[in-house]
Amino acid sequence: MKVKINDIELYYQKFGTGHPIILLHDYFQDGSIFDKLIAPLSLSYTVYVPDLRGYGMSQGKAHIIIKLMQKIWLLLLEKLISKNHMY
Repeated sequence: MKVKINDIELYYQKFGTGHPIILLHDYFQDGSIFDKLIAPLSLSYTVYVPDLRGYGMSQGKAHIIIKLMQKIWLLLLEKLISKNHMY
């Protein structure tokens, strides 16, 4: 699936049901690093696995400043998870 954030399409996968968990990879990787965790976590949780901007199947340049990335993650959280699930 894709979600548009600041004119960039970010790719993510969604698995399972329950309280949400978002697995965030570090730079130079993509969401596939969590492949072994997804199945067990998705038995009890809704698991979101996005690719960072410019990595995996997400658009954009990979090298952006950290503050911008933080803003993008917050916007992504707002779009993927309703505020009722925020703790």
